[in-house]
Amino acid sequence: MKRWLLSKIPVIAAIVIFIATPITLLFIFKSIENTVYSAEGNLISATLDTLISFIEAQFKNLNQEKEIHTKQVHEKLIKWTNIIDEILQNEKGNTEKGNLIERLATMNDATFIVYNRSLNIFGKRVALPQEILNRIFKRLSHQEYLFMKFNEGDNPALIYAKKFLKGGNIIISIYPLDELENFLRKLEHEVIRTIRETIISLRIEERGYVVVISGKKETFFAHPNPKFDGKPVPLEPERNRNLMKIIRESVTKGEGLFNYLWYGDEENKVVSKLAFVRYYKPLDWYILGTIYEDDLRKIIRKYNFLAATLVGIGSTIALILYLTLTRKLRENVRNLKLTWETAGVGLVTCLNGGWEIVEINNHFEYILGRKRNEIIGKPITNFVHTEDYIPFTEYLEKAHYKSYSDFQARLLKGEGEIVYAIIRSSLIRERNLLLLSVTDITKMIELQRELEKANEILQSLSSRDHLTGAFNRRTFENILKEELERAKSEKEHISLIMLDIDHFKRINDTHGHLVGDYILKSLVKLLGSKLRLEDTIFRYGGEEFFILLLKTDKKKALNIAERLRNEIENYEFNYRGKDKAPFKIRLTCSFGVSTFPEDGDRLEELISKADEALYRAKKEGRNRVKSA
Repeated sequence: MKRWLLSKIPVIAAIVIFIATPITLLFIFKSIENTVYSAEGNLISATLDTLISFIEAQFKNLNQEKEIHTKQVHEKLIKWTNIIDEILQNEKGNTEKGNLIERLATMNDATFIVYNRSLNIFGKRVALPQEILNRIFKRLSHQEYLFMKFNEGDNPALIYAKKFLKGGNIIISIYPLDELENFLRKLEHEVIRTIRETIISLRIEERGYVVVISGKKETFFAHPNPKFDGKPVPLEPERNRNLMKIIRESVTKGEGLFNYLWYGDEENKVVSKLAFVRYYKPLDWYILGTIYEDDLRKIIRKYNFLAATLVGIGSTIALILYLTLTRKLRENVRNLKLTWETAGVGLVTCLNGGWEIVEINNHFEYILGRKRNEIIGKPITNFVHTEDYIPFTEYLEKAHYKSYSDFQARLLKGEGEIVYAIIRSSLIRERNLLLLSVTDITKMIELQRELEKANEILQSLSSRDHLTGAFNRRTFENILKEELERAKSEKEHISLIMLDIDHFKRINDTHGHLVGDYILKSLVKLLGSKLRLEDTIFRYGGEEFFILLLKTDKKKALNIAERLRNEIENYEFNYRGKDKAPFKIRLTCSFGVSTFPEDGDRLEELISKADEALYRAKKEGRNRVKSA
């Protein structure tokens, strides 16, 4: 009996092997299939995540460009409106004021309308429909100013309206937006073109690619095959299923890879494909990473054949299968790594909770200006500016539960420099990791600062008279008020010299306004050359000027005024304009002087006393100096 059993052992072993081998192979085949599908799904998912980060960075930069250019237009309208208000406050006649406003409009390709109690007093009476005017007047009844976009036919324009309490005027500035909108459209088209070219150039494995579908139009926004690019999404071949419905259901259910039939390169050929989809809500885009199922099946068949061989010849060959499969998986990881390293934004994975950095890409290494071994293993909070540490830590704690986007922080470079960055988080729950995409916006911040500096220069220019370069009336009142407070506390004298050009209207009527403008500019230059550095000249209005003398009593102020009067009387103004032959002209000025504290301790009192003294100088024959 024993001998019989022993003789049957080889047969029993063969039977066991015969039964066990198919079962083992089925198990191995299924494991191989799952591994390959999982690896491909992860590769596609990582590719789509990187693409979305790239798209968001492109549109972020575009929106910042739009904000900068729109802000510049707003500042132009505010500046022009304030200039018009200064013109209206001038003592010139309405005709001359209208001419100045029209000249400003022509120079800047703009339209200006001035209303006083709802009646048009300057500007184009038919420039705006009554409905628009009624809306402007209604809103200005409870607010000081407003911006409004307006389409005049096919021509877009921006309206800036401001109500000035002094004078009761409402000034409406209209600026055409054709050029700006054309520029912004070109900028947007360039961004869209860059995104399209990037999408079309992406490849997954040998033949896989990425496509983007517009959800609203159900057309291909970007497809590497010109046959489908820009065309509506067709029905699924043979099955005639609605592919858009399948794509939307996949997004809703949160599925991974899904299968569908597609049109082959050859006519009437149908191929099976697999896709992984991401829905990008801001643009209503469905972004698909697609691969040919035949390509995966070839890989699976190759591994299945190797597995069968390995099972047949033993564990040694099984090791070869393991190594081969591992090598293929490593190739997939390398492909993923290549996508990771070539991304146009910094990418970081860190432990969820402790925030220790696990891995970074080359771009993040470049952003921080540090070597990789100086970054990995350290909490990412170590590289954040101290003032941003607490809000950034709070942001990370919120990201522990769900993905958050658009956190701006200052990062610290190796050389001690500061990098301004936009950070977006994505939670990888399976590995308890947090994926951060980091976009360097330092250049954009620097551009914003340059714009702020330009605005400061613009503010400086708005404090001066545009014709003579002297400080204007508003600046005069602000500076005098500040200097009076200082003089009171330090018990010092301040004197004002008010001067007016004698018979200036006669000069304008005889020689024209160009000569008058030349006289005003030349007089300011002459006065500036004869005064001390600490003395300041202001154009008060028309041909009237004030000179502010700090730490100067009445006696010194009268001596300075008399010296200036004598300089002006003996000075020859040489006019060399293009409108007429060169000629020389002489003129005189009348002066009024007031001094703090003896003539008053308030701004209004000192101005009034200087004006009264100037009036007496005029009345007594002009070309003289009078004291309050």
